[in-house]
Amino acid sequence: MKKLLPIFLLVTSFSFAQNYTIGNWYNFKKGAICLTFDDWDSSHFEIAIPELNKRNIPGTFFINRLSDYSSTISAIEQGHEIANHTESHFHLREIKSWSLRRQISDFKMMLEENTGSLIKTFAYPFGEGGESDSSDYEIQDTVANGHIAARSVSQPLNDSDYSYNFAPNERDYFQIKTVHMKGDMDFYNESFRKVLKYGGMMTYMFHSIDKPGGWDNMESDHFKDVLDDLKLIEDSAWITTFMEAVSYHKEKQSAVLTTLNEPFENDNNWILKLSDTLRDDWYNQELSIKLLKPENITAITGATHGGINLDYSIEKDSIVFNAVPDKGEIIFSVLSCTQPTTNLSITGETKFCIPDSLKMEVDYDENYTYDWFRDSVNLNVDSNILNIYSSGEYFVTVKLDGCPNSTQKTIVDVTGYCGIPNADFTVNKNKEYIDEKIQFTSTSTNIEGNETYFWDFGEGASLEPGNYGPGPISVSYSTPGKKDVTLKVTGLVSFTDTIKSKIVEITNMDACGIYKEDFNGPDYKFWYGCNCKWGFNYTIDFLNKALRLNLTDSIYGEWDNFVLAFYKDSVMQTLDFSNEFYNPVLRVRAKASDTCRASFTLLDTNYTHTAGMEINRKAYIDLTTEYQEFEIDFSNLFYNQWNKTEVDSTALWGISITINGGFENYSFTNKFGQFINSNFIGNVDVDWISIGDKCYPDSLFANIVTPDTICQGQFFNVWNHSNPELSDAEYIWHFSSLDSSEYTPVSDTVMYSESPISKSFENVGWKQIKLDVVKSNGDTTSVSEYVYIKDCTLSLDEINHNFDLNFNNPFTNSIQGEIMSEVSTKSVLILTDLSGKIIKKKYVFLNQGRNLISIENLNLSDGIYLLNIYGEKSSQNVKLVCKH
Repeated sequence: MKKLLPIFLLVTSFSFAQNYTIGNWYNFKKGAICLTFDDWDSSHFEIAIPELNKRNIPGTFFINRLSDYSSTISAIEQGHEIANHTESHFHLREIKSWSLRRQISDFKMMLEENTGSLIKTFAYPFGEGGESDSSDYEIQDTVANGHIAARSVSQPLNDSDYSYNFAPNERDYFQIKTVHMKGDMDFYNESFRKVLKYGGMMTYMFHSIDKPGGWDNMESDHFKDVLDDLKLIEDSAWITTFMEAVSYHKEKQSAVLTTLNEPFENDNNWILKLSDTLRDDWYNQELSIKLLKPENITAITGATHGGINLDYSIEKDSIVFNAVPDKGEIIFSVLSCTQPTTNLSITGETKFCIPDSLKMEVDYDENYTYDWFRDSVNLNVDSNILNIYSSGEYFVTVKLDGCPNSTQKTIVDVTGYCGIPNADFTVNKNKEYIDEKIQFTSTSTNIEGNETYFWDFGEGASLEPGNYGPGPISVSYSTPGKKDVTLKVTGLVSFTDTIKSKIVEITNMDACGIYKEDFNGPDYKFWYGCNCKWGFNYTIDFLNKALRLNLTDSIYGEWDNFVLAFYKDSVMQTLDFSNEFYNPVLRVRAKASDTCRASFTLLDTNYTHTAGMEINRKAYIDLTTEYQEFEIDFSNLFYNQWNKTEVDSTALWGISITINGGFENYSFTNKFGQFINSNFIGNVDVDWISIGDKCYPDSLFANIVTPDTICQGQFFNVWNHSNPELSDAEYIWHFSSLDSSEYTPVSDTVMYSESPISKSFENVGWKQIKLDVVKSNGDTTSVSEYVYIKDCTLSLDEINHNFDLNFNNPFTNSIQGEIMSEVSTKSVLILTDLSGKIIKKKYVFLNQGRNLISIENLNLSDGIYLLNIYGEKSSQNVKLVCKH
C-alpha cells in the first residue's frame, strides 16, 4: 500500500486543489459497458476479435488452461483483456480450499507467466462463488487475494443494479452482475439505455459465436448487430474491458488532486499532484479531470505530468485532462497578462475580382506584434494592415507581452479577372439511363449578367448544341455511353471564353433492368431497390439488361432471398391491395443455368411482415435453361406467413425471390418430372418482372341515359353511357312505339360524356329507345329504355296553379329555397344542365302554402342550370347559377 506523509507535511507543503471534478467514467462518459467472453472458444479469436477490432471495441476473455497461449498473447497485443476463469472449470463449491487456491491463485500466476501480462479480473465457472450468500465468501476471498474484481452469472434484477453505486462495499466488486447475451436486440438496447440513464457499469456475457451447438450460441449476424448498436452510443458510453472499468471506479473513489504550488508561486508554474490510496502495481488507470482555471491565469502555454508532456484542453473556464494517480507532479506553465484589444475592420467586399483588392486592418499599438495567416499559413507580415489579392481564410493574431489574442476569421473569395467569367456547372446525376432526364445548371462565377452560355451535351442528347442560358436545363439521351458535356461562357471583356467539361454516363438498362409495361392497371418499376436480404450466398450482376442472381454457395438450410422494392417515378410505392377491384398479378420472364424452382413472396421493406403464397403450392415457377414467361396471381394473399394474422396491405412492399425453397431436406418433383433438391448452385437470369392489375379482355356492355319526363313534340336528349374503352365499336340507336315494329336506325359513334342525341316524338304514349353496341369482331350487346310521352298542354285552370319560387342564386354545393304552392300536390324536382341532362331528381309533396326545399351535395362545376318543378297539373322552372 502507498504510505501517507506525516500530517505536519500535509499542512505545510500542499493544500487540496479547489473546484475540480473527476468524471464518474473515462472522458466523462455517462456509463461503462464491458463485453465479456467465457471459455476461450475458437469462435472468439476467429469471429469475435476480428469483428471487435473492426469497430475498435475491446473485450474481456475469461480463459482456462490452454496448451498454446499464442492466441491469447495476440489478443492482448490487439488491446483486449485476458482474464482468469480457473484452470479446469471445476464446480468451485465442491472442491477443497487447497484445490481452490490451485484453480484460482496458482492458475493466475501460470497465466501471467504464459501471457506476459498482469491478470486482474476473474469469472466464476458456472457462476459458483459469485453470490451474496456467505457460503460463497471463501471462494470470493480466494479470488480477492489476487484480483481486483470478479464477474458472476447473476443477472440484474432492478434499476439499482445499473446505478453508479453498484459496489458500496469491497466484497461487491466480487459479485458483479451480468446480462446473458441470448435475448433480442430490444432487450439488449433497453439494458444499454439503463447503463446511460443510471450511470453505472454493466457486463455482458457471451459464449460461442456462430457455432451451432455451442453453449448459448449467438449467430454471427446477431453479434454484429449488437456491436453496431453499441457504436451508435459510444459518444455517451465507455465501452471498455472489465479490468479498466473496475480500476477506474475504484481509483475515482480514492483519488485526490492537491496543489503543491499556487500559480506563479514557483515562477510561471502551477504545480499539482494526483494521488490515491491504492496499490500502484495494480491500479494505473487514467482518470478524467476537469479543473477550474484561476482568474489570475490568462494563458496556459504547456503542461507536463511526471516530466512527460500532458495533453489538455480548455473548455470555457476549465482545464480538462486525463492523468494516472501517483505518476509525479502535474505542472501547468501559465501566464498572467493584459490581452490586447483589437477591432478587425474590412474595406471592400470579401468577394471580388482582380484587379480589385481587399484591405483588412486592426487597431495599431506600438507595443503590439502582428501575425497574419491565410489558410493557417503564416504570411510573416508584422503590420496592423494587410492588403489581400487572393482567395482564402484569413485571420490575425495580435500579441502583447507574449499573450495571444486571435480576431475573427474572414473568408475571401477572389473570383478571377473582372469581366472574364469562370465557367462551371453542376449535374444532378453523373449516371443515368436512356430516356431519363438529367439536369444541368451553370455555377459559373465572376458573372456580370450579360454573358452567353453555349452548351454541348454530347452525342445522343435531346438538345442540339446551342445557347440555352444558365439553366437548369433538362436533357435526356437516346444512346448509351460516356457523354462529354461542355459549357462555354462568353464574357464582356474582349468576349473572352472559358470552357468547362464534365463526363456523364448513360446506360441502356432501366435501373434494375427488369420492367415490362403491359398492364391495364397500376404499373410499378423495380428501381434502385435491388438488394439481397441476407447477402452472403448471392452476387448480383446485370447481363444484357437481365438481372443475374449468382448463387455462389448452397442455400441449404437457410431462408435466403433476393428482395426487389417497388418504385414508380423514383419514389417507393405502397401496393394498396385493399381495393376489391384490384386483382394483382406478378409477371416474370426468367431462366436458370439448371432446372430449379423460384418461389415469390410479398415482403414489406422493413422485413416485419410476410404476405405470400405458401412455398411449393401456388406462387412458384419451375425454371429451365430457356426463357419462359409466367403469370402468378397475387390476390387473396394477405396473411402473415408465420402466424396467419392479417397484415397491413398498404405497407411498402418488395418482392422476395427464393430459389428451391431454402429449407433443410426440402425437395420436390417439378412439372417436368425431374426430382429437385435444395442444394442449388448456379445462375438465375430475370429478363423482366413487373406487378400490376390482372389483364382482362375489354368488357362489352351498353348503357343509355334518358330524361324522366318528355312532352309531346318536344325535343329531348339521350346519352350513350356504354363502356368508354370500346373504341372499335359501332353504336346503333332505335326509336319506336311499343305497338309498332317500325323504327328508324341511327348509326352513331358518340362515346361516354360527349354530346347527346336529340329526338322528339309526335304522339302521346309509351316509346322504346334501344341501343345496339356492335364490336368489330361481331360481338353484340343491347340495352333498352322506355319513356312516356305526355301531353303537356295546360288548361287555363291548370295554368293558374303556378308556383312562386325563391331560391339562393347563385349557389355553390347546395340549393336552398322555398316554393309557394296554391294547392297541395305530388311533385318532382329535376335539376338539369342547359343541354337537358338530368343531374339530380327529388320527389316531394308540396303543401298548400310555403314549402322549404333543400338539394344537397351537388359538387357541380361553375355554370348555368335549370331547376324544373313538376306538379300533378302544372310545372315551372327557374334558372340558377353555380359559382364557387
